[in-house]
Amino acid sequence: MGLLIAAIIATVLSVAIVGTIVFWGRSAADRRLLLVILLANLPLSALAFHGVRLPLDGWLAKVLVDHQSVLTAIRLCYAPLTEEPAKLLVLLIPFVWQRVTRANLVQVALAIGLGFGVGEAWMLAERLSAKPDVAALPWYALQGFIMERTLVCLTHAGFTSLALLGVVQRGWLPAMGGMVLAMACHFTANFPIWLAGIDLFGIGKQAWTIVLACWVQALVVVSVLWLCRLADWSLAHILLRYRVRCPECGTIYKPPLVAINMLDRRYEKCPGCRKWHYITLKERLPRE
Repeated sequence: MGLLIAAIIATVLSVAIVGTIVFWGRSAADRRLLLVILLANLPLSALAFHGVRLPLDGWLAKVLVDHQSVLTAIRLCYAPLTEEPAKLLVLLIPFVWQRVTRANLVQVALAIGLGFGVGEAWMLAERLSAKPDVAALPWYALQGFIMERTLVCLTHAGFTSLALLGVVQRGWLPAMGGMVLAMACHFTANFPIWLAGIDLFGIGKQAWTIVLACWVQALVVVSVLWLCRLADWSLAHILLRYRVRCPECGTIYKPPLVAINMLDRRYEKCPGCRKWHYITLKERLPRE
C-alpha cells in the first residue's frame, strides 16, 4: 500500500508541476496535441522495459555468460538505447508528426517527459512491490522515490528535447544526430549510479546516496535551464506574460521584472520615455 500511495503522490506532483508548465496559456488545439502526446507516452516505459530490455538482457546473459565485463558494459547502455527511441514513438501518429515544430518543441518535450516519467514511476512501483522489504515500507518512508520520480519528468524532457531538435529539421541525418546526443546525455546521467554500485573510492552506501541525490538535483537544474534557453523563457516572461502601454508616451513594452508591486498596480519604468509610472489593468494589453 505504501508504494501505491507513493506512486499516486508522485503522479499528482508531476502533473501539478510539469503539467501546469505544459498546458498553461496554450490554445485549445495545442492542448489537444499535448494531451495526446502525454497519454501516448504513459505505457512506453513499460513497453521499452518488458518488450525490449528484459528479452534482450535474457538473450545476452546466455550469449555472454563467459564475458561478464562485456555484459556489464552493455547493461549500462540499456536505458538510453531503449528509452530515448521509445519516447519518440508518439511521432508515428500522423496527427502528432504533422504538428511538432521548432515553435512548440519545448512544450512537446515536456509533455513527453511527463507522460513517460509518470508511466515509469508506476512501472517501477510495480517492480519494487515484489521486494518485501520495500513493499512493507509506509509511503512517508518513500520520499526519495516520490521526489526522484517527480524530478525525472524534467530530465526526460531535457534529453528528449535534444532528439526533437534534430527531428523538427525533417531530415534523417539531423534526427539521428539528435537521437545520439540524447542517448549520450542519458548515459552520462545514469553513469554515477553504476559508480555507486561498485562503491568507487570506497566512501560507502550512505555517502553515495547523498552524492546521487545531489547529482539528480543538478541534472534537473541543468535540464530546466536548457529548456528555458530553448524556449527563450526568462523569469519575467513566465511571471509577466503580458505587455504594457506607457500612459505618457504610448510605448508598448514588456514589463520589467524589477518594479514596485502593489495590490492593483505596479510602479515601473518605461523603456521609451525613461520615466516611472503607475501601471494599472487598463494599461495592460492582451497576452502575446
